[in-house]
Amino acid sequence: MQAGILGMKVRQFKRRFTVVMSADVVAYSRLMGSDEDLTLATLQSYRALIAEIASEERGRLFGVAGDSWMAEFGDAVSAVNTAAGIQRRVELENRKLDAEQQVHYRIGIHTGDVLDAGDDLFGDNVNISARLQELAQPGGLVVSSAVLAQVLGKTEIAFEPLGPKRLKNIGATVNVFSANLVEVQPCARTKGSAVDLSKPVPGFLGKPAIAVLPFENLGDPDSEEYLAEGLAEDIVIGLSNVRWIPVISHKSSFVFRMNALEPRAIGEALGARYLVNGSVRRAADHVRIAINLIDSESGYNLWSQHYDFPFDRVFDVQDEIIGSIVSRLDTEVDRAEQIRAGKRENLDTWELVRRGVWHMKMLTKFDAAKSRELFEEALKRDPGSTEAKIQLAWWVFWDGWTKARDHSVFRQVEKLAREVLADDPRDARGKLMLGIARLMMHDPVTGRADLSEAVKLNPSLSPARACLGSTFILDGEPEKGIDPLLVSIRLNPHDHYSFHYLGELGMAYYMQENWEKACEFARRSLQLRPGYWYAKSVLAGSLARSGRVDKAATFVEKYFESVSIKHINWLPFVDKKWNQYIASGLEMTGCRLSE
Repeated sequence: MQAGILGMKVRQFKRRFTVVMSADVVAYSRLMGSDEDLTLATLQSYRALIAEIASEERGRLFGVAGDSWMAEFGDAVSAVNTAAGIQRRVELENRKLDAEQQVHYRIGIHTGDVLDAGDDLFGDNVNISARLQELAQPGGLVVSSAVLAQVLGKTEIAFEPLGPKRLKNIGATVNVFSANLVEVQPCARTKGSAVDLSKPVPGFLGKPAIAVLPFENLGDPDSEEYLAEGLAEDIVIGLSNVRWIPVISHKSSFVFRMNALEPRAIGEALGARYLVNGSVRRAADHVRIAINLIDSESGYNLWSQHYDFPFDRVFDVQDEIIGSIVSRLDTEVDRAEQIRAGKRENLDTWELVRRGVWHMKMLTKFDAAKSRELFEEALKRDPGSTEAKIQLAWWVFWDGWTKARDHSVFRQVEKLAREVLADDPRDARGKLMLGIARLMMHDPVTGRADLSEAVKLNPSLSPARACLGSTFILDGEPEKGIDPLLVSIRLNPHDHYSFHYLGELGMAYYMQENWEKACEFARRSLQLRPGYWYAKSVLAGSLARSGRVDKAATFVEKYFESVSIKHINWLPFVDKKWNQYIASGLEMTGCRLSE
């Protein structure tokens, strides 16, 4: 408890994630001025209907005051379906009234963490939902991009972008989307209705959707069926955490099997550019999982992999296998989108970002300049583009790391990360970039908290695990940094930035005076990126400190002209003895340290 005003104790309220709906009556004062009794009776009748509709989706009303009310839901799809149900039911009831006495609602929905005060909820994310409803048309709905990201492909409601908006008394800009619910057809999840799978799901604002199809059980149909179903469902959940790839609901995709229809037909029905399918086979005491990523438009198999493990360890290794599968799917879809964008001449915002990512991974000065140009052009066209902000933040970080930039650069990374999280509080990449910014501004403990949250939000996000390991190294606890880095590499051994993660492992062992391990990982890093000065410093220092000074000197003379002492001292170790440790190790080899 903390001391509050006049010595009172301030309660530490519980924080939790939820979805908040806010609604208000249009022209309430005019209605009351026209006929108070009829208006009040109508509002009470409608509120009872609203509470009933909300309860069907496990929602609850709170904050009821006069003509306004709020409700909370466990998921965004339930909230959006409830909004649609409310607006349609109110429209039907309004037909019984004269036009001037009809009651119309505006509804706004946002999601994020809130303060739980028992019957009521408080906080910025509650206030944002209230401001969003002010932007809605009568009978309509306005949602934040955080909500839209969770409902794409899971409802037939069509949303139109309104762009980034500055909301009254809200610090961050919110990307906003609207729908006129009175005119749309019933939602896919409305009771008594069914999804028409002959029609594609509405668009995803240029993003490619992915669908996971049922996995085929090639073993005992009775005893192993649960394993095939559970695996596919876990992959859907894992991909949903990736955030940048819209994922088709398993309730829609699980009705298809690849041997029943061609990939193009399935892709068109689901509105999915990419399809995932696979099989599970048990042979004696082992299980083999085979998985494929397919381009639905061409039918080409973009990536295949199999995983083998003992059947009696299925539950022990399940999380790691799922994490590895999701991480590779993330990488392969990104690679496919970069190739697709590279073949286009007239690029939309999404394709500008993908082409920018391709250039950034080339790791040349020309490509670095080109990638930033593409990211900034994407933001110019769409100032609310989460993808452009994420990739620009990543670009700024790497530019700052390689050129030993000052804190102002990493404050720019922090700013972009906060804008991403304002749009989608559950985007692990925003937490990743926030953690990296803190790390580089000599605050590894705060950075570690953000990176830990990123791992919770998306356990398959390998860079978050790697950077989590870096926080321990920079804080002088290298033994604690090794496991997160090893897990990161196991999750995605083909990550383009593995050279850096391997270099970090080399540094962790170097600090522990485990010369052989330090040399091993430094060499592996240099195999991927021969010019990486950080790994070369580890290798040279490890050779020298382990008594192989001549070998270290030969290595330095051949591959390492000089290194800047300023750059070494810039490394954000909490205890500067480690900066001196790197410098003195290089001095033992005869390496010239420049100013």
